Amino acid sequence: MINENVIHKSFGQGTILEMTEDTITIDFNNLGVKKLAIPISFQNEYLQLENTDKQTNYLEKVKKQREIDKKRSIDKQILEVSAPQCKPVAINDLLIGSIYSNKEITTIFKCSPQMGMRRSLKTNSLVLVSIHSKNHEQNPYEDRWEADGLFHYTGMGLTGDQDLEYMQNKTLYHSNENGVNVYLFESFKKNEYIFKGEVILAKEPYTVTESDSTGSIRKVYKFPLALL
Repeated sequence: MINENVIHKSFGQGTILEMTEDTITIDFNNLGVKKLAIPISFQNEYLQLENTDKQTNYLEKVKKQREIDKKRSIDKQILEVSAPQCKPVAINDLLIGSIYSNKEITTIFKCSPQMGMRRSLKTNSLVLVSIHSKNHEQNPYEDRWEADGLFHYTGMGLTGDQDLEYMQNKTLYHSNENGVNVYLFESFKKNEYIFKGEVILAKEPYTVTESDSTGSIRKVYKFPLALL
């Protein structure tokens, strides 16, 4: 679908420059080149081809391929169920849905053992950790999966209004252009982090009002993330 024209709800009209299985690179007339996640951008109708027949055919192919991949994944799990488990030593060894310790994460990504947004220059990655805690003082962030199929991740900053250009907020905001790979973990128990996979910023960040760690109302940024 290279050179096909598209319309984006936020970015307007553009032309497809490059397309992979998971991403699409588009030159928007007034905003420059941006990389978006697919097929989620088409499925949630945020992005549309001007040629609707081609879009329908593309989504049908995606659906069939997902069904094939799902069957292969189930078959693979059946084959591996009795295989000996080895601890991961590299990012590519991580298994989606598996639980890892904080020490394993810091060793693999070569990142800080603290904070929810952990930048690693050595592995050119940004690790996002979403801790679902009832202790609002220590963790005031309200991250969640929404009906659009995206994970809405709260930006960096425990108190006061958050700034989109502040530290790793800036890294995540520009992650579709800066080449940094972004990975998501969710935690519901102490020192247990579920690997969700690599993610991409699927929509423009938006602001909402929430209370900070002191209970004061402030502006926070939400980053809509799609799994690759």
